[in-house]
Amino acid sequence: MQEYYKNDKGILYQGDAIDLPKVIKPNSVHCVVTSPPYWGKRAYGNEAEYAKISDASQLGLDKTPEQYINRLVEIFNGIKKILHPKGTVWVNIGDTNCVPSTVRESVLKMKPGVPAKNRIGIPWKLAFALQKDGWHLRDDIIWWKRNAPREPVKDRPTDEHEYVFLFTKKQHYFYDNEAIALPYTGRYAGNRQKIIEESGGMFHGGHSIKAPLEYRNLGSVWDIPTEPHPEYHYAAFPTKLAERCIKA
Repeated sequence: MQEYYKNDKGILYQGDAIDLPKVIKPNSVHCVVTSPPYWGKRAYGNEAEYAKISDASQLGLDKTPEQYINRLVEIFNGIKKILHPKGTVWVNIGDTNCVPSTVRESVLKMKPGVPAKNRIGIPWKLAFALQKDGWHLRDDIIWWKRNAPREPVKDRPTDEHEYVFLFTKKQHYFYDNEAIALPYTGRYAGNRQKIIEESGGMFHGGHSIKAPLEYRNLGSVWDIPTEPHPEYHYAAFPTKLAERCIKA
């Protein structure tokens, strides 16, 4: 990990994310927005070198989903050390299917751990692993990529969404709800007593009075199109997605 660029607004570091605690002060980072390389999706660099890539090389080319998840848990342990007690972590991650004919499985001999024609469930494997490791899983957000390319599949829907998980290391943290709120007029909050009755006492949300709403909370489905990138990069997420996380 080394300093790559610096100005009066901040510093860019380049290197292995596992080394973050070596260069950043503990409890000093208020927001992390990240999208780690997805498991078995692509090899960054020379494709002719596929078969020579080892387990310890690129994150995402680990032989099994379990090895991949374990490496991410270790990286996020470092993130937990530098994250402010009231900080938030937003993780964008996608899934994949078991397809034995792919280079991933036929050449690299990577093992999805499920039979062919099965969804692997990478996002939720990661979410539950981090939750087990002490993180608070606050929400799972669906990022709807309305302009996602159509897949040439005829036996399932085209994938046009990915997950964005919100994690915190404490139960109470900073979240600016109004900064990302949506306009809302002429409606009222739910009646607390009615919610309690209809849920059989399971939930206690809403208000005790008919309170007018000045805005509508941002929901858990984000309609954000992908956007072109001026440089050669297969997996850059749109600026609007990162901006929304940072504003919150």
